[in-house]
Amino acid sequence: MENAIKYYYGLNISSFNKLDNGYLFNSNNDVYYLERSYYSDKRIKEVFELNRRMVKYNVLVHEIILNNFNQIVTLLDNKPYILMRISVNLNKKINLSDIAYFSYLTYNLIDNKKVVSWGEKWQKKIDYYEQQAFEIGKKYILAMEYFNYYVGMSENAIEYVNSIDYKIPSISFCHIRSSLNPLEFYNPFNFIIDLKVRDLSEYVKYKFFYDNISIKEIDSYIKNERLNNIDLNYFYSRMLFPTYYFDLFEQIMDGLVDEKNIVYIVNKSKEYETFLHNLGVYLSKFTKIEYIEWLNKK
Repeated sequence: MENAIKYYYGLNISSFNKLDNGYLFNSNNDVYYLERSYYSDKRIKEVFELNRRMVKYNVLVHEIILNNFNQIVTLLDNKPYILMRISVNLNKKINLSDIAYFSYLTYNLIDNKKVVSWGEKWQKKIDYYEQQAFEIGKKYILAMEYFNYYVGMSENAIEYVNSIDYKIPSISFCHIRSSLNPLEFYNPFNFIIDLKVRDLSEYVKYKFFYDNISIKEIDSYIKNERLNNIDLNYFYSRMLFPTYYFDLFEQIMDGLVDEKNIVYIVNKSKEYETFLHNLGVYLSKFTKIEYIEWLNKK
């Protein structure tokens, strides 16, 4: 692999580490990430063009590097890879200040401010899983044991988001998947244009289940970013939707993780219900939050 990288990119490697989805290495005091590509040609072209614009305007982002044949994708061992140069500290955990700064730097690069309706998207996801539930349940008995509970939470979230008095909310570059890892956070293939509070809500959910989060940290972000009433209601609606469960559910079905991992999420469900209740109480200081009976019994 190292010889192939030298041939295609002309880089002399001083250290080399294999990761789950590629390789991380050093060359001439620079850090590079060689990522296995599963993206369509259209997606690759769009991301490359956006990446060039972001680099031009000094946005913190991994820079996609063309190979010596002026190609974005390189076949190594008959598998497609894309090389990126890293310009951030990979040892620093991402926080809400990083999210706010990324949103600020990329705002003027947004061309299309139309976003997919969350309610519509979530409903399609639930409908698909409910249609496949019987077959999925044959193979993933443990994961499906808790399915109805999270479908119920999803229905609450869909009802809530569809009830919001729609006005144009804040739009931003966000992340498809939330992570505290800078390698993923600044990966240009992880970017998506969406409502600004997508990143806030997914960060908070990730921190709740895999680290820790406080209302104080959320309060600081909301006040600094001056989120309006519509933003805050969209934030709360997305906090209700269990992306943390369905993301893990999909990884289980794809054979990437053991279904026993779902138990960790389930074991924190009551604690998360209490967190949602407390968050609703906090947000009600700024705007009207729809009453959710089962949460307000906590």
